[in-house]
Amino acid sequence: MRRRETHMYEALVNFVQIHRNDFLKAAADFLLDPKDAQEAVNGAVSKSLDKFKKIKNQDQIESWFMGILKEECERINKKNGIKKKSEPDTDWEFPVTEGAFFNKEYRLIRI
Repeated sequence: MRRRETHMYEALVNFVQIHRNDFLKAAADFLLDPKDAQEAVNGAVSKSLDKFKKIKNQDQIESWFMGILKEECERINKKNGIKKKSEPDTDWEFPVTEGAFFNKEYRLIRI
């Protein structure tokens, strides 16, 4: 791995380790089942570690990861036959930015 890639990978791993409980809370609020929330977080972590090279700078990690987590939650709801989808302006409380991740102020990078 090149130096930039190594730095980005380490930044992503640190971010996930520090905020894992916050991710579980956000997913549990969306999915309502703790087992599904754990599955969503694990899937989001796995996908983000596989595709971390798409992150252009460290400032994007937060919104990029939360976009992946949102998609994982929607995938699990679809698998369970639940039609609930998050609205584009849904606020997911998360202490890092103290605001909404999915409102129009944030640019989501989809994988």
